[in-house]
Amino acid sequence: MLEAIQRDLGLDTTQATARIARDSYASKVIENLQGSLGKSFSGAWPDEDKILVGITDEAQKKDVVSAGGTPVLMANSLDKLHKTQEALNDILKGHAKRDGHSTFGYHASIASYGVDLAANKLVINALAHAQDAANKFTSHSGLDASDYEVHVIDTMPAAHATVVGGYAYKNIDARLIWSYGFAVTGGFISAGHCGSAGAHVTSFSGEAVGTFYDSTYPGNDWSYVQTVQGTTLYGYVDAGNGNFYPVKGSQEAAVGATICRSGQTTGVRCGTIRQKNMTVNYREGTLRLDTDKLALITETLVALSLLERRLRVSSLAVMVLAKTAIAYLTSSQSTPF
Repeated sequence: MLEAIQRDLGLDTTQATARIARDSYASKVIENLQGSLGKSFSGAWPDEDKILVGITDEAQKKDVVSAGGTPVLMANSLDKLHKTQEALNDILKGHAKRDGHSTFGYHASIASYGVDLAANKLVINALAHAQDAANKFTSHSGLDASDYEVHVIDTMPAAHATVVGGYAYKNIDARLIWSYGFAVTGGFISAGHCGSAGAHVTSFSGEAVGTFYDSTYPGNDWSYVQTVQGTTLYGYVDAGNGNFYPVKGSQEAAVGATICRSGQTTGVRCGTIRQKNMTVNYREGTLRLDTDKLALITETLVALSLLERRLRVSSLAVMVLAKTAIAYLTSSQSTPF
């Protein structure tokens, strides 16, 4: 992975190693501060050798410094901006797909929107002819004009086949090829648009692998495939050239952090997180990733995998726990758009 980071981000070995250490440390500091700062928290991100932490309450500057961050006084809390984004999401609920014959109206040329942490604003990405529509759309949220920006883009987003990493697999019902995310107890995680609940999965060479147990798309784009008896699950991600990356746990990365993914079409590729919790308008519907819920589901499945391996809990017992956990976590999520 170090080589992939060097290649894709233009870093040497020393710089790449330092970047990984910085991002890991920053993610832990930010997670702790988000919990302790409360409604004053305006977002945080690593910047060179600093961890910039936005706050609306000047009295909390010393708390940020003592935790290892550099305070930045901001006008809007992250909670306020996220609630504004959710208000816009509510507007989109019930609209038909962006197919040229829908009732989507002026929203059809708005590609995405989300919070820009450094700017402390909501950013709306829209086609050039839709700038007025974007302003009208955002006016429904109650934000002042100074609290959002409209950015012009050239084309609308479109879904592509492979978006997460690992070996290839086939959704034989849809006759399409995708990539495994990573293995967990009783199955594996992948993207939601790869298949609907009940769809059958085979390996690239045709062996039966399992069935989509749960899948969400549009809305949140994730899925869990339950594998058939006899399938061997390894806690690794393909690194190419016969090498593998072990999956040993989970940690949500901060905006500005370096991340990598592996896929059967393009191999290992790395980049930097620019924004999180973006709402994106695809032809198939609106995609809104709830990273908090997705992280909770991932952490639960990884923890159950570790429980099975380290404490030698029976596979059957762990599978029951996994199914119960997924059913509970997904039942409490909002209805997909």
